[in-house]
Amino acid sequence: MGVLVVHRTFVHMAADLGLWVILRPGPYICSEWDLRGLPSWLLQDSHMQLRTTYKGFTKAVDLYFNHLIPRVVPLQYTQGAPIIAVQVENEYGSYDKDPNYMPYIKRALLKRGIVELLMTSDNKDGLRKSKLKGGGFPVSSACHMRELL
Repeated sequence: MGVLVVHRTFVHMAADLGLWVILRPGPYICSEWDLRGLPSWLLQDSHMQLRTTYKGFTKAVDLYFNHLIPRVVPLQYTQGAPIIAVQVENEYGSYDKDPNYMPYIKRALLKRGIVELLMTSDNKDGLRKSKLKGGGFPVSSACHMRELL
């Protein structure tokens, strides 16, 4: 949260090059980043439960999305711009700590005006645990889809 800045110029440059954009707004960015892309100030709350529906965390996510998503909405494909999909979190099935978290993030995006394809990404085992109905499959896991049926 705060690591990602949606820069209109970058998104429009992608459009000028004939590219589509899959936006990954987080709040969790990637395990290789410090604190996974989450701001360290979240840890000032000694009871903080990252990537859950813990009130302190959802309050921070709501503030972040309230700032970010209004900038994203006009950059969606339905608005004539290149964002064709938005990732709902990243690899949460591998984390799988709170069954209400992914639905919360999905609702948070939808209620702020995201209308494009919502997707998630995870490994084979994480997809089995996914709590997000209607989420997507990563290309690298397509060969495992039969096992999930």
